[in-house]
Amino acid sequence: MTVAIDDNIPLLADALAPCADVCVWSGRSLTHEQLAGIEVLFVRSTTKVNEALLAGTAVRFVGTATAGTDHIDVEYLAQRRVPWVSAAGCNAASVAEYVVYAALSWAQRHGRLLRDATIGIVGFGHVGRRVAALANKLGMRILINDPPEALHRGVFPAYCQHTDLAELVQSVDILTLHVPLMRTGAWPTERLIGAQLLSLFRPGGLFVQASRGGVADESALLPLLEAGHFEAVVDVWEHEPLPDERLVQQCVLATPHIAGHSFEGKLRGSAAMAAAFIEWTGLQPDIDVLDKAFDADMVVAPDYTDEQFLFKLLHTRRRLHDDDAFLRSLSALLPEVRAREFDAFRSRYPVRRETLL
Repeated sequence: MTVAIDDNIPLLADALAPCADVCVWSGRSLTHEQLAGIEVLFVRSTTKVNEALLAGTAVRFVGTATAGTDHIDVEYLAQRRVPWVSAAGCNAASVAEYVVYAALSWAQRHGRLLRDATIGIVGFGHVGRRVAALANKLGMRILINDPPEALHRGVFPAYCQHTDLAELVQSVDILTLHVPLMRTGAWPTERLIGAQLLSLFRPGGLFVQASRGGVADESALLPLLEAGHFEAVVDVWEHEPLPDERLVQQCVLATPHIAGHSFEGKLRGSAAMAAAFIEWTGLQPDIDVLDKAFDADMVVAPDYTDEQFLFKLLHTRRRLHDDDAFLRSLSALLPEVRAREFDAFRSRYPVRRETLL
């Protein structure tokens, strides 16, 4: 079995090496020519898996070690009868911690307590549910909006109130997005949060964008931030790997698409790919390599009422301020260098452990 693996999927190559001929490449650089003879492909979101990449290759199975799948041309794979899998939910805890850190930072800056604030969560999938659970532990009032989930589920946790999107936006102190990027279908999300909705958001609030670039209309967001209407924390960008530098500078926290890059989140992605490989091939990789890596030095916060302690804990463990400083430092570079450094930083991202349960 010949397998190609993104080098930003930790330990998967080690796990598969006993039963496959493995090659590793770096992120966005994978080419059609490099897939000659490859049967199984494991990617992350920087690789566009489409006809241009796969036409004429021997690839028979694709896995993405990410929760998001908008980089996968699922219709093309269906036409070729190539099965594919994702790692849905693998980074939910990591992204939720990012949101909690952003919220705690906002509360500290404004001399507020989160238990006196209302959070609005747009999207109630793996990440949205995790954010809601942590917000509940923090004693926050929680509004959610997810029409397709409401249609299919009907019932949400008692601590959440499902409401209309416009009503949610104008009723909350913190607005956070957790929907996939969908350009078509019954519930498209591309530029879901545009000028009209953003104009409803209350002054002094916090807007958090850690879902997918393109879900929020950056051209509408920028002038509102420049005018000081509210604050923003942004991790995902419409034109990655070249974020709008003006928007970066207007954010109170701006990071290079790393909210889900905790060590545990990446390991869950690797484990999901290994499990899919076993199911599809019947071969047995060295799963112990992954199991041993999960021996975490996790710190479980004992008291969610001590917001200052939680802030300091996440500040120390996740070091998101370092990621912010890095992204801002790219502004003086030429575009091609900025793009290369943006991707390189994500590939070599330091080990950052999850903290909250």
